[in-house]
Amino acid sequence: MRNKIFSSLALIASLGLGGCVTYNGANVSVPAALAQNSTAPIEWKAILPPPPMPDSKLQAVEMEEVRSYQNNIDEARLNLARQDNEIDFFKAYSSVIGKDFTPYNYPKTKLMIDYAITYTGLNLKQAKDAYSRNRPFIEDKNVKLCVEKPPTGSSYPSGHSASGWISANILARVFIEKSDAIYARGLDYGKSRIICGAHYPSDVAMGRIVGDIIFAKLQNDQEFVKLFIDARAETLKKGK
Repeated sequence: MRNKIFSSLALIASLGLGGCVTYNGANVSVPAALAQNSTAPIEWKAILPPPPMPDSKLQAVEMEEVRSYQNNIDEARLNLARQDNEIDFFKAYSSVIGKDFTPYNYPKTKLMIDYAITYTGLNLKQAKDAYSRNRPFIEDKNVKLCVEKPPTGSSYPSGHSASGWISANILARVFIEKSDAIYARGLDYGKSRIICGAHYPSDVAMGRIVGDIIFAKLQNDQEFVKLFIDARAETLKKGK
C-alpha cells in the first residue's frame, strides 16, 4: 500500500511582539501571545516519509491520479476548487455550518481561526523546507492550474490541506452537531488542491497528517484554549 503524503502553503514568518506575518501572500495579524510563544520546531523528517522520487513508478501513478481528477469533474466542482484556493474558511465552511457563518456574525470564532492558521503557518514552512517537490502543473504541461497566480514553494506537504484540516478539527468541536458535515467538507477541501493541479494526492494526505499534528500542539497552547472557549460560548449563545 503506497505511502500517503501531502502539500502546499507558502508561508514565512518574521515576528516581533505582535505585528504581522506574510501568509500565502497576505499580511496576517499576529497576537502578541503567539509572537512571544512561537512554536518550537517540529522534526518533520522524523515524522513525514519522503515524497515519491520524480522518476519513480509511484510518481507516475500519482500524476495519473491528478489527470484523472481533472478529467472527471464538472465546472461547478472546478469553481469550488478555485474558491478553496483563497484560504477563506468562513466561505469554505458556510456551506455546511450555515449562510450566517461569517466573520461579522462570529467575531470570536474568527479570532480563534486566525490564531490557529497563523500558528499553522509558523510550522508549515518548516515542513515544506524538509522536502522539495515540484508541483504537478510544473512537471506535466497537460496538468492545468485552476488559478492564474501559480503557487510557489514545495508541493509537499500541502499547506492548504493542512490548514483546511485543522479548521475542520476546530470547527467540528465548536459546531458539534454539524461535525460530520464539517469533516466531510474538510476532506473535500483537500481534494480541491488535486483538482486545481497544485498538488498530488500524497501531498494532500500528508497535509492532513501535518494538520492533525499541529492541531494536537494547539491543545497545549493556553491562548488558543482561551480563544476556543470564547468561540464555543459564542455559538452556544446563538443556539448552535
